[in-house]
Amino acid sequence: MFGKKFMESRKSVHIIFSLIGIILLILVFKAGEHFGYRRASFSYQYGDNFHRTFGYDRGSRSFGMGMMGNRDYLNAFGAAGKVVSINLPEIVVTDRSGVEKTVLINNETEVMSQREKLTSSDLKIGDAVVVFGEPDLNGKIDAKLVRVMPMNSKSKQINTDAEYATSTKI
Repeated sequence: MFGKKFMESRKSVHIIFSLIGIILLILVFKAGEHFGYRRASFSYQYGDNFHRTFGYDRGSRSFGMGMMGNRDYLNAFGAAGKVVSINLPEIVVTDRSGVEKTVLINNETEVMSQREKLTSSDLKIGDAVVVFGEPDLNGKIDAKLVRVMPMNSKSKQINTDAEYATSTKI
């Protein structure tokens, strides 16, 4: 008897919709928390003191400056720069700011130079590369594609202006 009256009242409808709304808000928050976790996890597992070692010091900013900025998080899904070390199945790529990223190359990794398919053994120290992949829990990038960038024919310098390309996940 009580349950039937409760369900028919306007107050009960408001209570039910309010509870559904609160549950939806909690689910949206949890989804954002879940998707942001991978990026933050990669960045901080990469090494808490890494930025201080290679130039950029997280602690040098005052509280609140750039709280939502993108500077503290490393790009977890790729790298662009020069190959500085090759110890297959790993290579180390240094970007323009001097940050070194370890890239894992496996049998499924495609290595390309323009339209030509290469193998991982064709990579050389000093090659300019753009790497696309997935982060692993050890702070390394599991490469899906390694693209060797061509040399600029006029100045004999490596063309690394494709750095923006690593901000997109494939």
